[in-house]
Amino acid sequence: MNPIRTATTRAKAVQASGNIYYWETDEPGAFDALLPGIAGLGGANAKVKAGFILEEGHYTPIVFVTGLNEEFDYSKYNDFRVSLTK
Repeated sequence: MNPIRTATTRAKAVQASGNIYYWETDEPGAFDALLPGIAGLGGANAKVKAGFILEEGHYTPIVFVTGLNEEFDYSKYNDFRVSLTK
């Protein structure tokens, strides 16, 4: 098995508030490119949206989760305790 995977997508970063952003995309499979190495998101009765925090030269991936019939609350997110530094 090849340990290297390549994923690409087209997405637009939208500022939710302050240094918190979410990705806007309609492309299937976008999570592989937007949240590399993070799997198993979503599930029954939930929808997820990838996002990130930009702070002091750090890029931190986050995810927003809500019910199927609910709007996203961009003040509530889960981070993955990892970040990339410029």
